[in-house]
Amino acid sequence: MVRATGFGSPAEAYIDDEVDWKEILFPKPHAMYVFSVQGTGLSEQGIREGDYVIIDSSCRPGPGKLVVAVLEGEFCLGRIEYGRNGMSVRSGNESFPLKEGEGIRIFGVVTRLLRMFPS
Repeated sequence: MVRATGFGSPAEAYIDDEVDWKEILFPKPHAMYVFSVQGTGLSEQGIREGDYVIIDSSCRPGPGKLVVAVLEGEFCLGRIEYGRNGMSVRSGNESFPLKEGEGIRIFGVVTRLLRMFPS
């Protein structure tokens, strides 16, 4: 038998019911994927190597959106930009044109970022 002793926490009244992390992180589980960030190309935008991005493949990409693109069979994290030559994906210092049939396609839009802090 275990007995609780002492006073209750004053914060007890403010504690929410259980948090459903699955619902928060993956509201559309059929269309969402997790990628681990490798490289430092987007560190100026607050995305660090070792972070995790959650992408939604059902979201429509647009200017300024952070996306995961597929370029020559490799996944690449970048931001969509509009310029003189049309739409492109900028990843770090490189820019890749988004033209029909030219080997780059958008896999999904980044909707969440997870970062683990050292314990």
